[in-house]
Amino acid sequence: MKLGDIIHNQRKRLSMTQIQLSSIAGTSQRTISDIESFNRIPSFDTVCKILDVLNLDITNTWLMTKSQIKEKANVLHK
Repeated sequence: MKLGDIIHNQRKRLSMTQIQLSSIAGTSQRTISDIESFNRIPSFDTVCKILDVLNLDITNTWLMTKSQIKEKANVLHK
């Protein structure tokens, strides 16, 4: 799962709009939209702020992504 998907899915789970997320995270709605649609690679600082608002830990987010990749690789090699 890519960062944009992680942000989008968690934002939806929390019933937040892009405008609400951007306002709390201190960024623009356009930035959130661009990240979710893979049109922008955000700075590390921006990612941390967004993940904090979404109650996601950056370490767990990336570890989860790595484990999902490993699971998919295992399925392909069976």
